[in-house]
Amino acid sequence: MAKTRVAIVGFGGMGWRWAKVANSYYWSCLNLIIDSDEKKLEEAKKHWKCNFDSDLKALSSPEIDAVVVATPNIFLAPITKYALQNGKHVLCEKPAGVNTKEIKENILLAKCQCLSYMVGFNHRFHPALAQAKQLVSSGFIGKIHFIRSVYGHGGRPGYENEWRNKPELAGGGELLDQGVHLIDLAFWFLLEGSFKKIHGTLASNFWSSKIEDNAFIILQSSLEATVSLHVSSTQWQKKFLWEIYGEHGFIAIEGLGGNYGIETLRYRNRDTITGKLDKEEIFYFPPEYGYEDPDISLFSLWGKFISSIKSGKEYGPGGSDALNALSVIEKIYQE
Repeated sequence: MAKTRVAIVGFGGMGWRWAKVANSYYWSCLNLIIDSDEKKLEEAKKHWKCNFDSDLKALSSPEIDAVVVATPNIFLAPITKYALQNGKHVLCEKPAGVNTKEIKENILLAKCQCLSYMVGFNHRFHPALAQAKQLVSSGFIGKIHFIRSVYGHGGRPGYENEWRNKPELAGGGELLDQGVHLIDLAFWFLLEGSFKKIHGTLASNFWSSKIEDNAFIILQSSLEATVSLHVSSTQWQKKFLWEIYGEHGFIAIEGLGGNYGIETLRYRNRDTITGKLDKEEIFYFPPEYGYEDPDISLFSLWGKFISSIKSGKEYGPGGSDALNALSVIEKIYQE
């Protein structure tokens, strides 16, 4: 089986991480890096042995099978569209676009071209969250009553000048940046096609920006499960928390590796007659087993992407998952 030849468009932080993943995976190799910033390309040439270009037209090369799109948000969907039109499979960084219209167009285009179109919702592949999903699917905590989550960081010096704080490039603030991950997880855990109630409160508390640095989100499912999400770029100490409470117990995940701390999964079952909780089970995903590296989730997602290309089967997370998340975000921005 031939290796999938990969191009990466956008060589900022996520572009570097995806290059590492694509070139380390057995069934893929990095053939091309595209970025409009010549300084980035010069730096990349010191580390990577592949082709380099500043023009998207290079994607039309027959030497490219798949494209990773890792640009600022406003360019994600247009570049995805261009790659699909040129017959390339696409893994697009989240949020995959800035509105539902462009996501819908790319979903249809990928289907018409019989191409794989996946989205970088890598949090699904963090080991603690993946194990929590298995517990929920097995019925371990029964019917879900509520989900509560906090996800935040404190930026860094000069953060207000980065593209994420420029609406003309980002298309939105924290709601679109980290919020899209949590909304995707809510859909994933609850198996919802849509939420019947959606409400959000946005705040710009610190950074000099015209977009929000905090978002507070409340969702309610058709089965009356309530989801409470808070994302922030004024959370001075990085934090990730994901809690699920059901009729028979609870599951809690803290940390994502790296600066977010070691991933920890805790759960307890509750006797529905006596109300007593059984012994708490705690699982750590520590650095000695490689879980401290946040990119382990990218490797897992990449494996799904390559499997989709090779098998012709559709795997998630894909365009439809991005569409679900963006539909919630659009409604909150329109409030």
